[in-house]
Amino acid sequence: MLDEVTSLQDIAIFTNFGEQVGVVDEVVVDLQKNQVTGLLVQESNEALVDGGVPITVPYRWIQAVGDIIILKHFPNKVKVSEEMRRKFEMEYE
Repeated sequence: MLDEVTSLQDIAIFTNFGEQVGVVDEVVVDLQKNQVTGLLVQESNEALVDGGVPITVPYRWIQAVGDIIILKHFPNKVKVSEEMRRKFEMEYE
């Protein structure tokens, strides 16, 4: 399983409309259930996510995995509150 999980790192994630969300930096795993729950994108597309802040894409949103990852759906725009934006700025300075 470890080989399969690490093979997801550095793969580009695209919406079902062909817009790149970002690249997989880390894979989020629920160790109790032994399953992947999400994909962490550190530098997301600013056109899709306010400020390009890090996001976790739920694994259940994935439609296909190959040379790229295609999502079944993704919000038109992910809004980030000012409080969350300040938190990310403090963490990543």
